[in-house]
Amino acid sequence: MFSSHIFFLCFIFFLEEKKQYLFVKLNFGFAQKYLHRSLMMLDFFKIVQGLQNIIFGFYQMHEISTYLQLQGTLQKKLNQQTPSAISFWLGFAN
Repeated sequence: MFSSHIFFLCFIFFLEEKKQYLFVKLNFGFAQKYLHRSLMMLDFFKIVQGLQNIIFGFYQMHEISTYLQLQGTLQKKLNQQTPSAISFWLGFAN
């Protein structure tokens, strides 16, 4: 029993050291529940972080599309005003 506790502590140290999230079936119940809950919380935080990244990505896409729409609107207005501006300056030069 004592050697299994030492094995468990060494194994937890290995998991913390390597940052590997493994599902492990342990012999004693409290360690199994603790490890399972810890891994579930890590998965939950990964899912939340992934959702935040997706939402932020959609926000950035919206900002970029708004910028491109604004740029396109300004380009259209510039194209509409350019012929009259050219004719004005040509008329002024004559």
